[in-house]
Amino acid sequence: MVPQPPPDWIEPLRTHDTIMRSLWSPPARHDNVFDQKMISTLRNMQETGQKIGKAGGVVDTDGEECVRYPEVINTVKRLVGENTVIHQATFFQTRRPFPIHTDTLRDPALRPWKVVLIPLGCEPDLPSHTVLFNQRWTGLSANFTKGTAGFPSFVHDTVTDYSDVLGLSDEPFPTDFHQKHLQHIKTKMLEGLSLDQIIQWRLGSAIVFDCCQLHTSDDFRANGVTTKRGLTIITTHP
Repeated sequence: MVPQPPPDWIEPLRTHDTIMRSLWSPPARHDNVFDQKMISTLRNMQETGQKIGKAGGVVDTDGEECVRYPEVINTVKRLVGENTVIHQATFFQTRRPFPIHTDTLRDPALRPWKVVLIPLGCEPDLPSHTVLFNQRWTGLSANFTKGTAGFPSFVHDTVTDYSDVLGLSDEPFPTDFHQKHLQHIKTKMLEGLSLDQIIQWRLGSAIVFDCCQLHTSDDFRANGVTTKRGLTIITTHP
């Protein structure tokens, strides 16, 4: 992946942001990076690994084992960069769509780089997507819940005031897209946000995007999906 110049509106908020923003790039799905055998191996790790139940029907499984596999390590380095550091890996299984959030980690000394999202399937096997917004956030990992009190999380802060979100839009968010794909997101939460891409999940692929980019899942329940499984790998820059 060749990093693209960031938009003119991006301004550094931390001492290392000038370095990191030069590495920000558009999201992309890379197809056929894992064969069926590796997908089956990852699914088995998710089934047998140590699990943590979370609110709303979400079950996380420790993904430390998977990042010891050369197939996974080599794929991440090929897609993100040879000097990338795999910071953490987590399998997830969810029955509810995720909120708008970023994966910028909890340690301000780290340089969050790219998320590598590996789809592991939906039940039933119907279309599902990841929705990415143009806006970015250089604070710690956060959920974005403008217009509400938010909800507590030990992984994410709650951001209800978007004034420090980078690249806010003056245009209203498209109503038709909201109604079709984001029924789980309240209208107020989309104020100031604009659509970058919607990327459909595909087995064997990897979706790569900046940790600081605001994103969410679509409301996959509207498509008839009851359960969604994947692997999230978060990388940092040395």
